[in-house]
Amino acid sequence: MAKVAADMEKPDGFTVIDPADLPGRLHPLDLTDFPGIGRQMEAGRRVERIGVDHVAWVNGDSSGYEFQDETSTILGAFGGVGIGAAMSTPGQRRAVRQFESGSGHVEFLNGGVSGDVAWLVVIENAIVRFNGRDQPCRWDLRVTEVFERRDGSWVRVHRHADPMVDRHPLDQVLSLLP
Repeated sequence: MAKVAADMEKPDGFTVIDPADLPGRLHPLDLTDFPGIGRQMEAGRRVERIGVDHVAWVNGDSSGYEFQDETSTILGAFGGVGIGAAMSTPGQRRAVRQFESGSGHVEFLNGGVSGDVAWLVVIENAIVRFNGRDQPCRWDLRVTEVFERRDGSWVRVHRHADPMVDRHPLDQVLSLLP
């Protein structure tokens, strides 16, 4: 409460609130005015956005992962590297053509905010029906996303998504590399 009260009287930062006045002084405040809550709400909104983009992706809509500038990067689940909209958007559109339908959810593991940069580490879980395959498949990805605050909005500037595979011996992993 001391931090909330101090923020009420900037720049001096000293406020005395009579207990009887407490409801009236706190009621007009937004939840994000309370220490720690704003960042948690921002992270929650980004995780929710990732969930929406994830379900759209496994249903053939790549728009959530199409960048708007030439500085953003993607290390996608099908491999390769994409830098900027001109390079990554065509690849994203090709990739989603492999999905027929799917459902899923996002599991938050970790994240943070420092100034105008935020990051999230999540597991995207899905059951997907791929084109040309009879049975739905597990499609779980381990994902790290980086966001930058631009003009008051959070913009995805990097995405790294790898298939969440079970542990394998070194020789098996090395056989995957060219």
